[in-house]
Amino acid sequence: MESKMHTAPSGRHGRARPLRSAGVNATGLSRGLRDRGRIIVVGASVVACVAVLSAAARTWRADPLGRARSLVQDGRFAEADRELAGVPPTSSPGDRLLRAQVGAAVGRLDEAIAELGHIPDSDALGALARLTEGQLQARLGRVRLAELAFRRTLELLPNCLQAHRELVYIYSVQQRIPEADSHLASLAALGSLDLKHLLHWGMLHHAIWLAENDLPSLRHFVEADPEDLRSRCALVRALIKVNRLDEAAMQAARLGEEEAETFAIKAEVADARGDLEELERLLADGPEKHPVLARLRGSRALARRDLRAAIRHFSIARDLRPDDRASLFGLGSALQLSGRGGEAEPLLGVARRMDRLFALFSRAEACHGEVPADLERALGIATSELGRIEEGRAWLRRAITQDPTDGEAQLALSALPPGGPMPRPARD
Repeated sequence: MESKMHTAPSGRHGRARPLRSAGVNATGLSRGLRDRGRIIVVGASVVACVAVLSAAARTWRADPLGRARSLVQDGRFAEADRELAGVPPTSSPGDRLLRAQVGAAVGRLDEAIAELGHIPDSDALGALARLTEGQLQARLGRVRLAELAFRRTLELLPNCLQAHRELVYIYSVQQRIPEADSHLASLAALGSLDLKHLLHWGMLHHAIWLAENDLPSLRHFVEADPEDLRSRCALVRALIKVNRLDEAAMQAARLGEEEAETFAIKAEVADARGDLEELERLLADGPEKHPVLARLRGSRALARRDLRAAIRHFSIARDLRPDDRASLFGLGSALQLSGRGGEAEPLLGVARRMDRLFALFSRAEACHGEVPADLERALGIATSELGRIEEGRAWLRRAITQDPTDGEAQLALSALPPGGPMPRPARD
């Protein structure tokens, strides 16, 4: 935190005037009395100021917590830490938050988290304590615990922008797209969806996952918290994506088979390695209603030309994950091969629109933060047509902000289902 040091203005020094005569007249005497009176008043003021400053100094010496807060405001955390070392801790939430701030700044993150944990949710500082706790857990790589803290923050303070953004980051790295969608939609509703986050929102759906970029973070998360199932599953998927299949199999072997997601991960590894025997076992033993398992079952059935089974499994996958292109295309292909072209065409048409949107987002990413209004309009219309209404609304509003005369964007925006009032555009 920046602080400004205020200094009192310096006084003016008058020049001594030479005596005009040795005598003193009535006017001179009167002036002299006034001057002496002024000196007496000034002297009394100085004495009073000294007394006030002395009292303040005594208060300062008696208030080490106040000194520590001032040092924190000045960014002098090591000095604040030394100041607090001699003060017995109290149960005051303000005291605990101060100690947590100082502990975090000097590198004692676990100690800071412990202090924050003692601040109850019901306190006025409860939401800030949970947010800070989540940020510190995330710094340590313990994103499973960070997620819990950020979610609790939003229960206490639903409009906390930073908590929404922190969750978007975690869910994006873990490739938990529906959860990321939810918090990006909240940012849009709050008028705080800048261009960076808006582009990110679309590219979660319509860009190739550059898994190598997220591998270091995912490794860190798993090392910091071996019980973090979500991060380990994402790590396995990232390793498959970069073709490190032996390492992916090793990581997957550490997962049990108690949850549907672990069945899905192991099935994806077996599919990538061409281990059809293991894949068939997992598909037979895993739960029926899981989007990844259902899609893999559909693919295996299509490969065997068992079109009836393929349609059934791809339909389950499509119902569970309507925006998954692979499931839509697989279902459309199975229907088409079954001679049901009328049912297949709408699904294949959606897949083609997804492909066009992929190309639009590739163009937008290449703009490096300066997306032209006509491309924003195109993105708004295309995302809206795929049912992602709030995302489309955000793009159309940006296009109109850039070009208020864009009648096509205004018409497309007015055709969308009612949403909230137009928020103030977020700063990029």
